[in-house]
Amino acid sequence: MMIAPLPADESSRLEALRAFNVLDTPPEREYDDLTRLAATICGTPISVISLIDRDRQWFKAKVGVDAEQTSRDIAFCPHAILGRELFVVADAATDERFHDNPLVTGAPHIRFYAGAPLTTPEGFNLGTLCAIDRTPRTLTPEQQDALRVLARQVVAQLILRRQVVALANEVRERRKLEVKLRAEQDRFRAFMDHSPAIAYMKDAAGRFVFVNKTLADRFDRPVDAWVGKTDHDLFAAEFADEYRAHDVQVLAGSEAVQYSEATPERDGRITRWRSYKFPFTDASGRRMLAGMSVDVTAEKLAEDAVRASENKFRTTVDRLAEGVCVVDAATTRFVEANTALLGMLGYTAEEFLALDPFDIVAGETPDLFARNTRAMFDVLACDGRCDVGRRHYRRKDGSVVPVDLRVTVVPNGGAGLHAVIVRDITEQVEHENRLFDYQTQLEEANARLKALAVTDGLTGVKNRAAFNERLGEEFDRATRYGHPLSLILLDVDHFKAFNDTFGHPAGDEVLKIVATTLQTVARGTDFVTRYGGEEFAIVLPDTELSGALVVAERCRRALAGRSWSRRPVTASIGVGTLTPTTADSAELLAEADAALYRSKQAGRNRVSHGSGVTTPPPAAVRGS
Repeated sequence: MMIAPLPADESSRLEALRAFNVLDTPPEREYDDLTRLAATICGTPISVISLIDRDRQWFKAKVGVDAEQTSRDIAFCPHAILGRELFVVADAATDERFHDNPLVTGAPHIRFYAGAPLTTPEGFNLGTLCAIDRTPRTLTPEQQDALRVLARQVVAQLILRRQVVALANEVRERRKLEVKLRAEQDRFRAFMDHSPAIAYMKDAAGRFVFVNKTLADRFDRPVDAWVGKTDHDLFAAEFADEYRAHDVQVLAGSEAVQYSEATPERDGRITRWRSYKFPFTDASGRRMLAGMSVDVTAEKLAEDAVRASENKFRTTVDRLAEGVCVVDAATTRFVEANTALLGMLGYTAEEFLALDPFDIVAGETPDLFARNTRAMFDVLACDGRCDVGRRHYRRKDGSVVPVDLRVTVVPNGGAGLHAVIVRDITEQVEHENRLFDYQTQLEEANARLKALAVTDGLTGVKNRAAFNERLGEEFDRATRYGHPLSLILLDVDHFKAFNDTFGHPAGDEVLKIVATTLQTVARGTDFVTRYGGEEFAIVLPDTELSGALVVAERCRRALAGRSWSRRPVTASIGVGTLTPTTADSAELLAEADAALYRSKQAGRNRVSHGSGVTTPPPAAVRGS
């Protein structure tokens, strides 16, 4: 008995087989029907779809046998997968390879065998569709052709099955992602609705797309009454105009901006807000604005009181919700601290007043703190107040709290005193971090989508959209700075005839190899794309006529000199080069296209330039 040798691509073949995830799966009607049809057409009592695993042949479908699998060593099918054609044994009893095979001398007593390889588009033989008889016989040419056709249908069913399984897996993952996204949205809504600050999102036209419950309750309007409306629908024009001007300014930039804004109350009073607004782009690419506003009316009133009287300030300051302390400018020592600040940092009044201001600062060296203090004093001397902004304070227990600081000179008898207003912004920072993470995720998703949009799905090189964009950019750069620029258009010769002869899967493999070859030959600065069908384009920045012809000829030689599995493959190439009279990138493309046409007219497998230069191929490949 002769044991079939392993195919040369055995490792890759097994990997391809397992990628279908079909081994040891239950029977499926599609494969059973094809097996019965093969037995009927060939007139044999036995027919199986056999997949050749490492040590066994396993039957996906079978007619006339009960076994689920056999050892690979005694199977006929491992012999069949060594080639691409139909493998026929007319009489196994007289065939020296099989006459003493257990499957011949014993059940199922094989005498006749015909196996059509199950060949994937990548060229791997996964197994066979075979017809088996217990008596010697032959198949008619029509039966042989039918068995081959059925084998191709088996491969098509395997590919379809793999695609269906992959699609089902993708749907499951997408549903999981949707559930996760809804949960994140629910958490975001819960967080925002419990925020003490009013929060909102608007589209580029100024329409509200989100408001939190705090905002809706604050203005006594339900959430639904805000969504889809603009500030001009909800507020007086003098206030709405200011909000819109701020929004437009934020949308035009890329950074968060802080504003002081106001809203009218029904009783005529004005509420002051400190608004933090920043732009972002949502998943669909729309420009959006998000903002948070904190009611700072009480803070403004407190500052007014400080300016009016130091005594009034000292009696009022302890009632504020925000932390406040008073510093002696001459000694830089604390002289007052309100209850809110003491509670925020965990000190008693006596403990706090014994501290130096640097003792409660986190994240600053003594030198940096001294520089910042001098800069603050300079601003206070000119403006009477200084918005220090975000800093970090260290609590008595060693933990750090983010704060927003504003410092004001205390007037009217408070000469030499500075009032420091300290606001705990922990929740705001956490919210901003969440929004930043969300924006980062959106930007990453947009980047992935953009990459998919400019890549050719078959060859993996850039597609025509990417080519058009890159050619325009390089043309503008070349004309602006006076740099050379050339363009190659390449068309695979007689590709339609190749497809008609060998089939589209084989044609696809040729296009992949052409793309890989061009990328290998091209220089690091060259831009290889699939222009369409069997056409490829290469943008050659900083390349004059002579250099472009060298690259084009290398491409032509690389293709013509390859060892092709079915028949030689060559290409006709046209080259265009930027000249002072070239009007635009379209004209450069037209020049290269005209040169490509001349290469085809001149007999193909050659390089032509827009100037009229045509390079004939070597004699050895001239007829390719």
